[in-house]
Amino acid sequence: MKTRRLLAALIGGTALMTASIAGATTFEAATFSDNVAAASAAVIGTVQSQEVVRRNGQVVTLTTFARNDSLFGGMPSTFVVATPGGRTTLGRLEIAEVVPGSPNFFIDQKSMLLLTSGTQAGEYALVGLGNGVFSVTNAPDGSNLIALPGQKGTLVNRRGARQILRQNRRNNPGLDIQ
Repeated sequence: MKTRRLLAALIGGTALMTASIAGATTFEAATFSDNVAAASAAVIGTVQSQEVVRRNGQVVTLTTFARNDSLFGGMPSTFVVATPGGRTTLGRLEIAEVVPGSPNFFIDQKSMLLLTSGTQAGEYALVGLGNGVFSVTNAPDGSNLIALPGQKGTLVNRRGARQILRQNRRNNPGLDIQ
């Protein structure tokens, strides 16, 4: 009798795990070079506003950026980045949909973004979700300093960022980095 219960629990647990995993999404790890190669644009932008919408039962945050500088790829002076997840209300209930790897942005935050076309017209998506977002700070002279991977904790200026992006896109001859 104990063996049957144990076997039933084991089978039930396995079925439950299989059912929950079947609906999961798995992302393959990408390197910085992979993300740069997949991007159609790299831009430094400042967050202007955010709006959370529901699309097909999913919560999506639309963040409007003002373009400060375009490192490669043509970008308009303002653009919208759609990211999965966010906080919204459903009636009187506040709900949050958290998507692992999806970044949070704040008003006036300045970032360098690796972008590609979004699923909706006029919107962009981050390459690699949070792996396509890099902190930008201002140097004492007002220029931008960017935290990029592989720089051993140092920040690079716009020119240095372009050189790093160029090095990481050498295998993509169609790239136009100004």
